[in-house]
This record gives sequence, C-alpha cells and structure tokens, in this order.
Amino acid sequence: MNHALLLQDALARNALLPDVAHVVVDEAHRLEDVAAVAYGFRLEDWRLRRDLERVARQPLVSAALRDERSEHAETLRREVASAHERAAEVFAALRGLARDAGVGRLRITRGLRARDDAWLPVELAGERLADALAAIAVAAERLGAASEDEDAAAELAGATAELARARTAIVRGIHAPEAGDVVWLESDEAAGRLGLQVAPSHVGAIVRRAIVDAHRSTTFTSAPRAGAGSLAHAAARLGVG
Repeated sequence: MNHALLLQDALARNALLPDVAHVVVDEAHRLEDVAAVAYGFRLEDWRLRRDLERVARQPLVSAALRDERSEHAETLRREVASAHERAAEVFAALRGLARDAGVGRLRITRGLRARDDAWLPVELAGERLADALAAIAVAAERLGAASEDEDAAAELAGATAELARARTAIVRGIHAPEAGDVVWLESDEAAGRLGLQVAPSHVGAIVRRAIVDAHRSTTFTSAPRAGAGSLAHAAARLGVG
C-alpha cells in the first residue's frame, strides 16, 4: 500500500489493514513528507465549506425537520449557517495577509503573530469560528441523542467529527501552536483556494510510534541519503536513529 494508507491505518489504530508482523517501507525518503501531512492539520476554505454542508444535509437532519425533533434540527442548521459566516471572516483576514505578503506561501512566524495590525483580526475571527464549530458539535450531539435511528445518528457524528480537525487547526495554527509545529499559509488566487497548514517539524517520533514500535520488524528501503558518509541523520528523521 502507499505511505498515506499505512499512516492512516496507524491513525485509525489499525482498523483499516490486516495485522502484520513485518513491514517493508519502500521509497522511505518520501515517508517524512507524507507523515507531516497525515499528522498535520489544515484549515482550508473549500474543505470547510464542504464539511459544513455535509453536516447540514445529513439524512437525520432532513428527517428531523419533519417531526418532533425539528427544534434540534433547526438549531443545528442555524449553527452551520453561523459557522459559514465566521469562516468567511477568518479567510478574509487570512487572504489579506497573503495579499500583503505577495507570495503563495507565507510562514506564520512569532514576528508575524506579534503584529496586532496583521494578526489580531485573524485571532479574533478564529476564536469566533472555533466557538461556532463547537456549537455545531453540541447541536449535533443533541439531535443524535433524540434519534432512535442509530445508523443515521452515527453518520451525523462522523460528519461532525470532520469539523473537529478544523477546530484543532484553528487552535494549533492561530491561537496556541505547539512546540515543533510549523504553520504556514498557502494561497492560490487563480484557483480561488486558501488554506492554513499546520505540520510537525520533526516526525521521527511519530514514525517510530506509528510504524516501528507497532511491528516486530520494519525495513526502510530508499535511495541513499547519507550525510558526511553517515546515515545517522536520515535514521533519526525516520525515528530509528
């Protein structure tokens, strides 16, 4: 399987792939970049709009609007509409940053965060969006609890769970980045896309926990990446050094 599926299986606590004792990772020099994406977080305008609409259009929501659960369903839809508005504020602030920088990729540094004129609007809008997403989670949980259709309730919970990663991206990307987090803004004006990306700067410990420690043996094969005649640096980046 590809690297992304292997790491997604680890994130899902080995729920996707059969149990194996030995793993061979080919093209291992690419694993670090894939792990950074898999274990990172993204706040993207198109993705968030899609995930919000997915919640609002759940079968359970549509069915509940026609019976005694309509109050719960209407509350959920109002919260989704509010989140759309708050999201527009966040991405407008981020788009202003990208436009002022004049580059497609902008690293979010301590210096930038210290500039109230540039960063404070992002922080305030991000806080409002995080609150709106939290309100959606509460409304969805109440609607699910009021339903006797367990499958429909589970599907709604799954759709809402996607928004939890967006909330984490707001926390880690805007308000409280963790040590080792790398945060940057990617803008593609031509495609009309904008996203805030959060990724760990060093994934060695992640790879070790997710792959190496989870199997009896792990073999990495790759083009040589020695530095000064030693593979120590490459081994450390893959969590085996």
